[in-house]
Amino acid sequence: MAKQKRAASTQYGRALVQPASLDTEAREVDVVFATETPVPRFGWEEDYDEVLVCEAGAIRMERANRGLPVMDCHNTWSVFAQLGRTVKVWINEKRELCARIKFSQRGQVAELFQDITDGIVKDISVGYNVFKFERVEQPGGKNPIYRAIDWMPTELSFAPVQADIKSEIRGGQRTHTVEIISNKQQTTNHYE
Repeated sequence: MAKQKRAASTQYGRALVQPASLDTEAREVDVVFATETPVPRFGWEEDYDEVLVCEAGAIRMERANRGLPVMDCHNTWSVFAQLGRTVKVWINEKRELCARIKFSQRGQVAELFQDITDGIVKDISVGYNVFKFERVEQPGGKNPIYRAIDWMPTELSFAPVQADIKSEIRGGQRTHTVEIISNKQQTTNHYE
């Protein structure tokens, strides 16, 4: 089994607000922020379909267990862009990663919360880092599947446009290397 290493950036994916869970008095709502649905990605060596494995052994929960920041459009450069924080993160019976978000009481956040209550703002995005992929070949010339078997959510963001399923890595800075395990090659490649 070959192992590769390459530089990684924070990636973003889509998530869904669960409107039936909205609690206007507590200013909280539930979201599904990761599923095992394959998402097309563009890579340096090859294009691939990414799957975030949603099981306890695959997800680094250190940040999630202390509460993930909820941001405005992945703006992690200012505390004033923070809209709230997750108060609970869990994996549901469908193998989806879920969170309960509590919103700030600041004036501008109250306006956003009203838009969520009214069904105007529905989509959020998750920022995450992948530390290890398992590469799985697909028949018929299809893109391989990169299963994220070691990954960590870092933040959630409300955004005006849901993450495009074909979008590539946006923004972020290199923070670590990613190990890719492949059963096709017998050599080890390292990417910095």
